[in-house]
Amino acid sequence: MYEFIGTMYLFVGINFSKGNPIYVVGSLFSACIVTGRCTGAHFNMAFSLVVYILEGKFNSKWKCLLTYFCGEICGGFMGMYICYLILGKEGIAYIKPANMNYSVGYVFFVESFAAFMQIIVILHGKNQQTTLFKDMVLGVISSLIGIYFSIVISIGITGAVLNPTVALTNVTFCAIVENNSSVLKFLFPYFFGPILGNLIALAAYVFFCLPAVSYT
Repeated sequence: MYEFIGTMYLFVGINFSKGNPIYVVGSLFSACIVTGRCTGAHFNMAFSLVVYILEGKFNSKWKCLLTYFCGEICGGFMGMYICYLILGKEGIAYIKPANMNYSVGYVFFVESFAAFMQIIVILHGKNQQTTLFKDMVLGVISSLIGIYFSIVISIGITGAVLNPTVALTNVTFCAIVENNSSVLKFLFPYFFGPILGNLIALAAYVFFCLPAVSYT
């Protein structure tokens, strides 16, 4: 339920932002305040997967992972539907590349790179071994600054999805509402690009950052 609510917050921010990353970051901050203590404030299937791998409790935590996935997907669709009721068909955010002639590979690369930049900051801020801050609120703010940076560098190219939950829900919902399937060809890079970026960030964090911190 908490992941459902937090992801709904995120999608409300996306739809009301009109392309302004500050609104998205504001919705994320609100969602983190509400859900951070209970679920860790994921709202992102790729990040939930990263946490699952990082914890290494594969046998005992797989049901929890599926619960996170379900909460995030349902929260995303609910957020889209609520915004559709409020803003109407023309008012909801339809995330797509700045140029529909961009290749799938190009969008995949940009999404992967921006997602990597985003998650590497979040991982450093989330873990007490690597964070610069001992205060949870400052840690959340540092993560949100990293998210803002990743949005800014990618929004003018890909629309800044950076999250497979956003890809799966926003792209499919808008394709149905608009009765236009042209953007669906980018669903693959929008979904798997952030997953790859997250996994590369996890590998860098585990194999380079944590050993360096332990050594010092």
